[in-house]
Amino acid sequence: MTSLNLSNEQMTEIISGAILAFLKPEAREELIRKAVEEHLTKPQSGQYGKKEPSILQDAFNRAVAQVAREEAVKAVQEDSRVREGIKRMISEAVDKVLTGDEYGSVVSKLADAITDGLTSRSRY
Repeated sequence: MTSLNLSNEQMTEIISGAILAFLKPEAREELIRKAVEEHLTKPQSGQYGKKEPSILQDAFNRAVAQVAREEAVKAVQEDSRVREGIKRMISEAVDKVLTGDEYGSVVSKLADAITDGLTSRSRY
């Protein structure tokens, strides 16, 4: 006797094809519409049971982030007040590092970071 071995993917394809073949066109259209809607809007399961945003929400979030990045770049490039404000903040931060009580600690941490960077690269 010959045995028939089907993968889960093949079995799913056969069953879904059979179900769709028996449905009336209106019911088939409604089923597909609801499946697509749920796929786009239902939160997805992530790692450790965490709910991830739906595909549609994720796409929206990415689009908003992209526009925000573009606007931030534009503001920094075109608005001298923004550039001057950033320069002032960086200058104040550098002054605090160079003249503050933590100067020795900062130098020590910087030296450690440089050492770590050099030793990790030498491994490769």
